[in-house]
Amino acid sequence: MVRTHFPLLSQYLWMKIDFVAMVREADGPEALAAAKMLAQEAKTYVVFTRSVAVPCFGGDPTSQYTVDIVTRGPRLVDDTEGFSSDMPNPPLPFPDCAHWLASTVDVAVQRVSEGLNNNKAHNLPPAQVYLINSANDQEWDRLIEERVRRLASGACLPQSSEDDPFLDSFVPLVDVGVDIAERFAGSDQLPTIYDYFEERAKIKRILITARDRAAGRECCAIASSSSTKQPSDSGTGSFKDSATQSKLIYQD
Repeated sequence: MVRTHFPLLSQYLWMKIDFVAMVREADGPEALAAAKMLAQEAKTYVVFTRSVAVPCFGGDPTSQYTVDIVTRGPRLVDDTEGFSSDMPNPPLPFPDCAHWLASTVDVAVQRVSEGLNNNKAHNLPPAQVYLINSANDQEWDRLIEERVRRLASGACLPQSSEDDPFLDSFVPLVDVGVDIAERFAGSDQLPTIYDYFEERAKIKRILITARDRAAGRECCAIASSSSTKQPSDSGTGSFKDSATQSKLIYQD
């Protein structure tokens, strides 16, 4: 099997958010310093490639994928959402791992310059993918039935909000690789989708703060220019460039 610059579908990969790359175009050193601190404790996830959400063309540096975040053990009970711990746990190429229901996210995968060695990749056969999808469909049906039962009994279901991590459309930049065994050798635990939500929220806050800080500097520059009656576009170029280059990974 040939090497590819981006992962194939139905593959298991390790994945890590590239905090530093996400702030590289941000205006000011504060965002870079904060991102470097996050990078020191960045978590590595096991993911399963579901589909290509935004394909790459030619030499594009990224391609947006929809992936499942895979972890170890049964799903954590989330009573507010109706999730229970007996959701389906299809077997994976390595022990004690599970596909949790509602563990799908979109990420911007960075091109792997040296190529991914697909001979070392864990690939799931189509029949196994079908079993996972079928089990998920059954559990979604059960989840809907549970919510209907709660409504019929007079219970109030939680309302979605702008802060709901399951609805957040922010898409982070990530690095991936196929050498899962080497990457997780000796590891007792894998991070969950809730760990991912936490990391994603942190880098999102850093970018929002950087954007607001740049806007503040721009306003100060305009005010200073107006007071001295000397037109200046200082401070606008880098921020606009940053907004353009970050369009894929930052959706406000």
